[in-house]
Amino acid sequence: NGPPNSPPNGGPPDTPVMDVVERATPSILKSYFAVLSPKERTDLRVTHQTLNLTWMAERTSCFLEQGGGRESLRDAWAQCLAGLMEPSMLPKCCPSAMQFAWPIVVDRMRKAYAKLDPGFVAHDKGERPSSLKGKRPVPISSPEMFLWRNYIIFA
Repeated sequence: NGPPNSPPNGGPPDTPVMDVVERATPSILKSYFAVLSPKERTDLRVTHQTLNLTWMAERTSCFLEQGGGRESLRDAWAQCLAGLMEPSMLPKCCPSAMQFAWPIVVDRMRKAYAKLDPGFVAHDKGERPSSLKGKRPVPISSPEMFLWRNYIIFA
């Protein structure tokens, strides 16, 4: 089949995903720091020196556990994912990883959407599913909504 990094289509070898993540990290962190207001930087006790991917992941975890409260570009995980999904990053450098991840993401998107819309039934015929009437919409700050949005960013 070829070397381990060879894409299924026989093209040039993919760049390892971790190499792309390491290369993208400085620009992701810089863009995230730029959207924080001075008050948020003070409240979160964050500086250029303390901001890293671990800090971003921990902040997102705490944000979701507390129920959110507001959704914005300041969602650290979404910002990171969006940076990695830039056309020049993972899609260009790691097409095999993207190809192998796609069926998993589609399956998880369907499962996440089923929690958002309990009346959703996935149809393979391209039919538009209908929702159960009388159901209340899921709040925008729910963890399921954040998960759904992140799958959409990947897609």
